[in-house]
Amino acid sequence: MRILYQSSLLRLEGCILRCFNGFVWIAGPAFILIAVALVSLVAYVFYTVNLPFLFPTSQISAGVDEIPSPLQRLSRLATVIWTIYLLSCLAFHYYMCIVTDPGRVVDRPRAIANDTELDRREDMVLFEVRTEPVQEQRIPLNRDNQEGAPKGRFCKKCRRHKPDRAHHCSVCQRCVLRMDHHCPFSIPSVGFYNHRYFYLFLLYMFLACLYYFVVSINFFRYEVLGSGGFKWPYSQARMGFVFSFLLAGAIGLAICGMAGWHTWLIATGQTTIEHYGNQTSKEIAKSRGDVRHV
Repeated sequence: MRILYQSSLLRLEGCILRCFNGFVWIAGPAFILIAVALVSLVAYVFYTVNLPFLFPTSQISAGVDEIPSPLQRLSRLATVIWTIYLLSCLAFHYYMCIVTDPGRVVDRPRAIANDTELDRREDMVLFEVRTEPVQEQRIPLNRDNQEGAPKGRFCKKCRRHKPDRAHHCSVCQRCVLRMDHHCPFSIPSVGFYNHRYFYLFLLYMFLACLYYFVVSINFFRYEVLGSGGFKWPYSQARMGFVFSFLLAGAIGLAICGMAGWHTWLIATGQTTIEHYGNQTSKEIAKSRGDVRHV
């Protein structure tokens, strides 16, 4: 009875997990649209509210309409160029992270050498016998069938061989080369070919949120907290500004943690999956008393 109960729980857990993974896969485009809409909202508020107030095209002083000085114009131009650069880099790397395939596992013949250098290195080694006339001999590197040799990794779900550092993504339903994780705001998983775009997207997103937060903090302090003699000059943009300010602060804080985490992973040559696997291996080694792997 206990075995039947545990088996039922495992099947229910598997069913819930498959439904959740299917929802994440189907809702991927919706998550992307939400991310683009939120970033566009913050950019719109900055260019229509913050920028005109920071660098007005004209200002009235003592009843006289004054024209901004050349330094103010140059500062305004530099701010526009800097923010456009941030938005362009952010949009480019996010787009490349979405459209770039993270890396597919393909079946290759083991005994046939192809023309590329990669296949030659994977399938065989060429060496010369010095004691005899120079000739080429081919030795297969894949020795799965030899006695005592380590066996290759095999994915039970894809029913094909799985290279080192490749993992099966339950959302994409395929193996991904050097898979790090599956991001719900990116349709493909983060893997070998799009990991750099994902990492640079995090960096530029953090810089953009930090810049917006620093530039807007005085507006928020004066208007919401009521400190200082500042008077909000806009009657309809208040809620949009407050929402974009809080959004930039929250997202910037979350992105800062993610960017720091992936920076540490890159510095140590790991992925997220490999890190947790290494932690498990360390715990097993520690329980066995093997201090060399702790």
